[in-house]
Amino acid sequence: MSEVVNDAVALPRVTTRWLIDPTRRCSLRCDFCFYLPDMDLFTVQPLEKQKKHVLDALARGCDCSEISGGEPLQNPTVVELVRFCAEKRLPVRIITSLICPEKTLDAVLDVGVADWLISTHGAKAETHDAIVHVPRARQFQIRRLAKIIERTKKFCMNYVLVEANQTEIADWARWVLTLDMLPTVCNVINYNPHYQAEKKAHDLAMKNVADLRVAGPLIDEAFDLLEEAGIGCNARYMPYCALSERHWKTVCSDLHVALDAGEWLNSIPNNTLRAAEQYGRQLSLRNEEKGEPCCRCGLQWICGGANASWHRMSREKFGVELLQPQPLPEGADPNDYWFYRQHNILGLDPRR
Repeated sequence: MSEVVNDAVALPRVTTRWLIDPTRRCSLRCDFCFYLPDMDLFTVQPLEKQKKHVLDALARGCDCSEISGGEPLQNPTVVELVRFCAEKRLPVRIITSLICPEKTLDAVLDVGVADWLISTHGAKAETHDAIVHVPRARQFQIRRLAKIIERTKKFCMNYVLVEANQTEIADWARWVLTLDMLPTVCNVINYNPHYQAEKKAHDLAMKNVADLRVAGPLIDEAFDLLEEAGIGCNARYMPYCALSERHWKTVCSDLHVALDAGEWLNSIPNNTLRAAEQYGRQLSLRNEEKGEPCCRCGLQWICGGANASWHRMSREKFGVELLQPQPLPEGADPNDYWFYRQHNILGLDPRR
C-alpha cells in the first residue's frame, strides 16, 4: 500500500454508509435497469422491515445511509422511513430521478434529508427522457431540483453511460455548470450487464454497451470542466485505459468500492481495512477481466480491470479489442490499488 500521507492524498478508509433498499416500485423504465428483465418493479417491503435496515446500519456503526430502489420517492412509506432515520440520527441521502409526487418531495424535505444523488442521463432533455421512458422527465427534475437546492443545499449527480448518451458527456458537464448551485460530486457510471443481463436481456444489454473510444475523451473533457469548478468526479466500473492518466484517480472499480465514501458497507464482513481490501479483491476476481488483455497490463491490480461481461459484449458489438494494456509506473507496487485513487480528494467526498 502507498504510505505517502500529506495534504494532497487521502488514506484508504472503509465506507461508513449503509444502503437501505426497501422497494422496487418505479414508474420509470430505464434502458439500463437491472430489474427490467424480471419486471421486478412493484415490490415494497413492510415498514417494520424498512426500519430494521436502519437499526442494522446503526449496529454496524454507520454514520450515514443511502435510500435506493426502485424509485425511493415512490415508496409509499418513504416519509415514515426518512423520519425514522432522523429520529435515530442516521443522516440520509436519497438516490432518485425525482419522478415523484411533489407532495412526497415536500414531505421528505420537511422531515430532513442530508444529501441527494440525482440521476441525470444526458445533456439533452430528449436524451434523458428517452432513456428513462418518461415524457418531460428532465423538466420535472429541474423543477424539483430547484426545491432541493433551496432547502437542502447539497446534492450529487449520477450519469449512467450507455450508447444513447455517450456523445453528450462533455455537454452534460457544461449543463451541470449552469445550475443555480453546483453538485458536490458527479459520477459517470459505465453500464455493465450485471445480474445476468447478458443472458436474460442480451439485445437490450448489447444496445446499452458504450464505445469507450468515443466516450473516454469526452469523459476526460467533462472531468476537466467539473474539477476546475471544484466538483469531485468518479468514473465508476470503467477501465483505466479508457481515460487519460490524469483521470485514473477517478476510477472506482470493484477493487475500490469498499473504500469509497459514496458506496455501501452492507456486504463487507466487518469494518476493518483488511476485510474491505479482501472484499474488493474477491469482487474483482468474480466480476472483472483477469484474462486477455488485462492479464498483460501492469495496472491490473491497481485498476481492477474492465467488467468481464462488458468486455465480452464490447468485443461482440464492435468486433475489436477496446482494452489497451498499460505499463506499471516506475517504483509502483503492482498490488497498490490506492496508487492513483489516493489523489482523488474531491471525488472521495465527504473526506473534505
